[in-house]
Amino acid sequence: MKRRDLLIGSAALATGLCASRAIASRPRRILVLGGTNFVGPAIVERAIARGHQITLFNRGRTNPHLFERLELLVGDRQPDSSAGLGALEGDRRWDAVVDVWPDNVALVGPTARMLRDRTDYYFFVSSVAVYASFDRPGLDETTPLKQSGTGYGARKAAAEALLGSLFEERIGFARPCAIVGPRDSSLSNYYWLSRLAAPGRRIGPGDGRDFMQLIDVRDVGRWVVDCIETRRAGAYNVCSRPALWREYLDKSRRAVHGRAEVTWIPESFLRENGIAVDEGADMPIWTSRNGRNGAFRQISARRAEALGLRTRPLVNTQADAWSSYRRIFPDPIRFPHEQYGHTWGIAEAREQEILAAWLARDHRESSAKATTNPPASAGSL
Repeated sequence: MKRRDLLIGSAALATGLCASRAIASRPRRILVLGGTNFVGPAIVERAIARGHQITLFNRGRTNPHLFERLELLVGDRQPDSSAGLGALEGDRRWDAVVDVWPDNVALVGPTARMLRDRTDYYFFVSSVAVYASFDRPGLDETTPLKQSGTGYGARKAAAEALLGSLFEERIGFARPCAIVGPRDSSLSNYYWLSRLAAPGRRIGPGDGRDFMQLIDVRDVGRWVVDCIETRRAGAYNVCSRPALWREYLDKSRRAVHGRAEVTWIPESFLRENGIAVDEGADMPIWTSRNGRNGAFRQISARRAEALGLRTRPLVNTQADAWSSYRRIFPDPIRFPHEQYGHTWGIAEAREQEILAAWLARDHRESSAKATTNPPASAGSL
């Protein structure tokens, strides 16, 4: 066989393999609890693209026109709801059930118990917040989980424990880091994209060498559906590789075609000027590598990567996120802004005050050094 024919044949084989992977080898009947807000649609869209049959169970209120052609069972998992779980009663079976959002065992438990004997596989979207400590980089799935507490991570850990006891080897868990991308309505990532899109000088917290870790919601959706198709049991961290904050801001600026100029300001100076650096509210998402949770943005996803987890380039994610944000928020958000019980960001005027103070201090210190250590004259060489 000639080399040219071999290359053509190889290309045709590769094309055929790609085409064969366009749909699943066997369509599954999948029940998605929720499915119309942020992570849910990414899972549903991926499952549809793979040829699966989807049923949604939700209140029919959030984005009700998003999947009008899919079967919808209307109900509400809140204990005091009149709608309740009645639409799930009976003996109907699904190949897989996906639970997208709850972090409350009072919501997770009743639905899971009802469906335990009516599905072959259950999948729960958890969080890296379940880990008990973030004191060292590279935390993996063997890291101990929170055993007590009332916060988000502790509640997710409790939900994992309950579901694990119910389904044993028939359950998979995704533990994502911060999720961003299309349909994201949270303001933490929006804050930075909107700041970088506008001209002017902006605060870069720290020295640019702290870590950032995000994952595109579509990559989460792809992973979840792959787990369903393979009935992959156990927990997996679903995260991008850690990047430096300098890289995060630079690529985000490129994604929004921004004109902002970033000035890095030390954590100590931000603290001196009343910026809340520990809670991550004044400087959203940012976590200092020197803080108590310094490894929170350095989670290892090698276990999932070995089984096919792939994450798209940050520039692509941020460009799509920015397009989505501008549809969700046609009028620019002014910061600080309260959302989900948090107050995100600082005011433009406050940011410029801190920048001016830092630049003035930096200038004074540079002048003092120049006075203390004057440059050598030619005659002294």
